[in-house]
Amino acid sequence: MKFVSKDVLLIRAGKTLIFYDVGTQKEDILIVGSKSSPNSGDGEHDLPLESIGCVDCCDIDLLALAEQPPVPKVVICLYPELKVLATLNDNSCSAAYKSILFLRLEYLIGLRDYPAFDLIVWAWRIGEKLLVIDTGFIQPNQYLK
Repeated sequence: MKFVSKDVLLIRAGKTLIFYDVGTQKEDILIVGSKSSPNSGDGEHDLPLESIGCVDCCDIDLLALAEQPPVPKVVICLYPELKVLATLNDNSCSAAYKSILFLRLEYLIGLRDYPAFDLIVWAWRIGEKLLVIDTGFIQPNQYLK
């Protein structure tokens, strides 16, 4: 659970994203990989993802969603429109992102899961992978905070 805006809490449950407004107590539901999400109407919020592994949000209503393998990618979108601003594809490894984190507003850091455990730094606005570091750690409980 993370706040995607001042009053809206994002809850991920499997392929479902629940946007819960704590002020109005209303919720909007989006099912990723489905062309007929309950509250997305005519498909205006279809995201180019089939699954969700992890999420992160930042101060200016940006949302990062990491997809699970076979080809893990990260989609950066603007909330509440869910307009896709960038898609980060990395075909060099099929390991899923274990954790992702916005660093300031220009960068996204990703930590891969087993067997890689690489730390990846993206300049997400231009879709460029800047750095990949083999952490050497093989611990199932490591995450970015």
